[in-house]
This record gives sequence, structure tokens and C-alpha cells, in this order.
Amino acid sequence: MKFISILTHPVLIFPILTYIYFDWESTFSFFAVLTMSFIVPFLYFLYLYKSKQISNFDISERKQRYKVYYATLIGLIITGIYLNQFSTPEIFQDYLKLLLIAITLVIVNFKVKVSIHVALITIFCISLFQDFNIHYAIFLLIPLVAYSRTKLKRHKLLEVVLGTIIPALFSI
Repeated sequence: MKFISILTHPVLIFPILTYIYFDWESTFSFFAVLTMSFIVPFLYFLYLYKSKQISNFDISERKQRYKVYYATLIGLIITGIYLNQFSTPEIFQDYLKLLLIAITLVIVNFKVKVSIHVALITIFCISLFQDFNIHYAIFLLIPLVAYSRTKLKRHKLLEVVLGTIIPALFSI
């Protein structure tokens, strides 16, 4: 179960998701978006981890997640401004959907520690299914990741269910 959790860690899934979710016209745009929405917030995460402001790599304690969420939201908003100026309306529209998912996850995380592993794997599966006509069996990854997160005692059932439902609602 730990292997599944590591393999589907947001640090690994987010860059892949960024690449497959959008129809990239230029390599520069891909790296600009990846830098603003992922690399800079991830470096801030590493700083918080090294300075002991975060107790573990999974940020198990919900209250410790806020600084990372705020930095990520700022990066995502800057990315949205960039995409609004330099991308197609379709890419920007798809991006707004992801931004709304992220904002919703942050808001819900004030009350319940939603599984970001499950949320990202849900977006990943929906994207592969909708955009690339991947077989519906891809959706078996969602309960597998959810089970691994609960088995490792990183999340409760409600937290993994919310990690599935929130992105799914925005993808309809």
C-alpha cells in the first residue's frame, strides 16, 4: 500500500497531469505553467519541511497544510493570469476548472482533511478517460489509491470520498 501511495503522490502526479490535461502549443508554455503552479510552491513546501514547519512529507496535520495551500493557490492564480494572456480560450477554460477544484479543496480542508492524493488521481483518471478515450477500467485506480490512503491511516473514509467527489463534480 505504501508503494501505491508513493507512486500517486501529488508531487509525481501533478506534473504528469499538467502535461496531459492541456493541449500544449509550446514547450515554453508548459514549463512556465509547471514552474508557476508547481515548482515554486513545491520549493516553498521543501523550505517549510526543512525548517520543521511541516512535520512530514504527507503534511498529515491539517493545520500545517494552509501555508502550502496558500502558496499553491497564489501560483495557480498567477498561472491563470498567464494562461488568460498567452493561451487559447479552451486551455484557459480547462485551467479555470482545475483552479475551482483547488479553491474548493482548500475551503473544504478548513473543516476536513481531504485527500489530495485521491483528488489528483480522480482528475487524472477523468482526464485520461475524457480526452484520450482510455478504457473505463482506469477508474479502478481511484478506489485503489483511496484504500491505500485509509490503510496507511493517512485519511478516513470521508476524506477519501471527498477527494473523489469534489473533482468529479467539476468534471461533469
